[in-house]
Amino acid sequence: MKTFFRSFALMIVLLASGVVATAQVTTASIGGLVTSTEGEALPGATIKATHTPTGTVYFVSTHTNGRYNIAGMRIGGPYTLEISFVGYKTETVNNISLALAEEAVYNVKMSEEAMALDE
Repeated sequence: MKTFFRSFALMIVLLASGVVATAQVTTASIGGLVTSTEGEALPGATIKATHTPTGTVYFVSTHTNGRYNIAGMRIGGPYTLEISFVGYKTETVNNISLALAEEAVYNVKMSEEAMALDE
């Protein structure tokens, strides 16, 4: 019976001291803001991140405020980031390397692109 009370008391002390198991983070993320050169947010812009060595591709689109986040990415690199939006020139960022548990921030200003449309 004494053993039970000792074990119970030890458990209460450990819980009260905040000792809890936590999961390890084994990935990284990329996030940022996509705007026009005039500073307007571009909601719905497409973000494509490619892990060059493996060909793994991550896709996401910007929120209504122009922000994006790609979570759960493989650490290391290099990555190529392509940002596209209708009527704007596609922007590319090369040689991105991600560290463990890091959120790399890449804000992009996109310039308009004149397009000729056929009938």
